[in-house]
Amino acid sequence: MSRQLLGKLALAGIALVALGLVFISFQGKDSSKSMPVFSALKAKEAISHELSRSEDMQAADLMAGEIPSSVTSHAKDIPVFSGFVELPEGVQVFYQGCVPNLPREEKKFVLLLHGAAFSSQNWHDLGTLPLLAALGYTAVAIDIPGYGKSKGSVDPSAEFVPSVVKALSAVAQLKQSSLSHPVVVSPSMSGQYSIPLLVADAQTASATPFLTAFIAVAPVSTSIITPSLAPSVKTPTLIVRGSNDKNLGTTSVEDLQRIPGSRVVVIPDAGHPAYINQPVIFHTVLYNFLTGLQKNH
Repeated sequence: MSRQLLGKLALAGIALVALGLVFISFQGKDSSKSMPVFSALKAKEAISHELSRSEDMQAADLMAGEIPSSVTSHAKDIPVFSGFVELPEGVQVFYQGCVPNLPREEKKFVLLLHGAAFSSQNWHDLGTLPLLAALGYTAVAIDIPGYGKSKGSVDPSAEFVPSVVKALSAVAQLKQSSLSHPVVVSPSMSGQYSIPLLVADAQTASATPFLTAFIAVAPVSTSIITPSLAPSVKTPTLIVRGSNDKNLGTTSVEDLQRIPGSRVVVIPDAGHPAYINQPVIFHTVLYNFLTGLQKNH
């Protein structure tokens, strides 16, 4: 072995030792904070990697940046309320919600649905409801009848979401909120209730459709958005899937990206429930999308 090669190996060894000492020194400064810092760095690296792969830079921008600390701090102080509203035939729908401290006309409305294995409690546990309220949105998550704490059952149809919104308008905590024209967040199973509503909006002659925007997280029933129907969908649509969701995630993107102006975001290192696997990234996407909506209206 030549002296030159031995010298290079020695230098490499010194560099590795130095890196090790830097890592130990970093942990020694505050070992209690080292794991969150490295977790945050890992999340940022994942986002940067996905941004570099994205061909749609507008969609990539939805994962960029961070939610202002003033918003996340304020969210911690916003209480969550809950209860039941009744639909025809004795169906009782459980809800959880948060309301911002804003005049009625300034409050926008986000309605969050859920997948078959989940419920409104997931949105509560993730902190999504108070975060939305801190952003100025009235936020309500429901348990679809047959799931969670709701009682009874309903057939999938375009009328379900509007009937729930109408019932929610009678809730005391929501009377000072404008619940018309919601932004609907629809993961997985809930697509059988939300996608027909998206289609109904596309087929109505009304100048003011029911939905303000639609956020799809790998929903079912997207096959009804056919190539001939898609051009008539005017609702701003965000399509989200986890990078590891090769089933419904991929199918829903293929169907929904036919909608003019729709935007696709692939959340890195996430499966079918991408919002649960990567809540920080999902909340960032949600924040950026909603902020863009406000600027365009």
